[in-house]
Amino acid sequence: MLFSFGRKKVDLVAIALGNPGARYSTTRHNSGWILLDSAFPDMDWSNDKYLSSEIAIMNYGKHRILFVKPQTSMNLSGEIFKPLQKHYKFPPDGIVVAHDDIDLPLGKIKISHARGDAGHNGLRSIARHFGSEYTRVRIGISSDNGDGKVIKPAVLGKFTDSELEQLLAQRKIFAKIISTLATAGHAMTMNLFNSKYEKD
Repeated sequence: MLFSFGRKKVDLVAIALGNPGARYSTTRHNSGWILLDSAFPDMDWSNDKYLSSEIAIMNYGKHRILFVKPQTSMNLSGEIFKPLQKHYKFPPDGIVVAHDDIDLPLGKIKISHARGDAGHNGLRSIARHFGSEYTRVRIGISSDNGDGKVIKPAVLGKFTDSELEQLLAQRKIFAKIISTLATAGHAMTMNLFNSKYEKD
């Protein structure tokens, strides 16, 4: 059944954060968009003017995933949540947000649930409009100096070609994380995937 009380029913809403515009396409702040597009290259994207977003729907087995790329600026990402809740019906724990994380080194992905914004402007906007009860796929964008500490770059700086290659190498694990969130929920997904990486 696709409709419930006039709203489209989905099992998971996967939101990737980024800034629209060609000049931002390979910046570190857009790592969520970069990985999403690489992990799911055959998605049929359309513009949803009510969400101010590009959206696509994928059926994964019996599960329906709504992918969202807000076309607001990063700092206004939370503005999509009111129309999202109006037009779509999803489980209480059915929101996942993929975003760049300056506290993690490039090549590392961590999954968290119900955490603060850690100074991320997009997450701060989401907290204002929706709260913090959602799952985060945190994509590392910083350099690792070899002793466990990261060198934090400018989030609007562009990836070098070698850095972009290192980011894109995570596309398969990113796709598995999203599909597992849809089928097994955030607790199981965190147990399965966070153990693959060292603790942050």
